[in-house]
Amino acid sequence: MGIITSDGMIYNVISHTMPETDERSLLLPYAAKTVKATGRVFEYNGARAIAIDKIEVVSQ
Repeated sequence: MGIITSDGMIYNVISHTMPETDERSLLLPYAAKTVKATGRVFEYNGARAIAIDKIEVVSQ
């Protein structure tokens, strides 16, 4: 699972810990909803990822 921005950018969701933990359970309640996610963003060779600190549903 990941996050797609309004301008079409895709962010894979990663964990804050190593070894990596599964973050799908965090995202399932937000599937198909418009959200605001904050956290640490990473970019490498065009791929983007976010380690989410906070996520909330926003009205559109």
